[in-house]
Amino acid sequence: MTSPNGTIRSTTGTPDVPASHLVLALTLHMDSDWHCGTGLGIPGGIDKLVNTDHDGLPFVPGKTLTGVWRDACELAAAALDGSTSSTGPAGGWHAWVEFLFGSQPVLSVAGSPTGDKPRPAALSVRPARYPAALAAALRSDEQRRLRDATTFVRPGVKIDPSTGRAADKFLRFEQMARCGVQLTASATLAGWSAPHPGGEDSGGEGLDDDGLDDDGRRAAAALLLLGARLVESIGGKRRRGAGRCRLEITQVEPTARTGRAGHTARARATAPTLPTLPT
Repeated sequence: MTSPNGTIRSTTGTPDVPASHLVLALTLHMDSDWHCGTGLGIPGGIDKLVNTDHDGLPFVPGKTLTGVWRDACELAAAALDGSTSSTGPAGGWHAWVEFLFGSQPVLSVAGSPTGDKPRPAALSVRPARYPAALAAALRSDEQRRLRDATTFVRPGVKIDPSTGRAADKFLRFEQMARCGVQLTASATLAGWSAPHPGGEDSGGEGLDDDGLDDDGRRAAAALLLLGARLVESIGGKRRRGAGRCRLEITQVEPTARTGRAGHTARARATAPTLPTLPT
């Protein structure tokens, strides 16, 4: 991707980005209690703690959100390519997954290293946090009890597979974040408004190191929207009912340069309308 001169200041919480990039505002609806943990605990108290930010509020790390979104996009790409597996065989839509989220050469050929240089991701996803206004309202010391109530400690046990009963001496306590919150995040897609007609790479039309053409922009947007629709859960214990969620792209902000004097200008665009996916 070429990086054009000039940057824009985003209103969605992202750092300054080049004028050709696409900024996506994301909303993560948490429909059940969830756990994105640190892997640490408090000896004698809590076995697993959730990730909290500088305001003491739970959040979803950007890498976690990226991984879940990529998995969903791989499922969509496999269906569009007519593949029986989300990891292959590679087709035109799978090439778009690699363009958006980066390549994984070690995983490309039956788990054996290929020696190929990984392709960097065009999409960068920021952490999903409590909305800025709500986080500011909970920041004061007077709101500490309310801030602490965003998490709770849940007891758990290990089930003995031979008896189906709780195993002895396996009581544990896990910190969980409460459901019902709408976390906000942003993502930046590089090279959105740097068209290079006719570019191709790994079978994907409109995909080139210099940017995206009209067909490429439509393909990238469709895959991201389809993947977002397929995100159903995130974080730990999601296979046991925790972390049920919905990922929504709530705003799309492409930008374009207006010349050396004007530097940059922001233009609003509406995301493509997709048909309702079957449940």
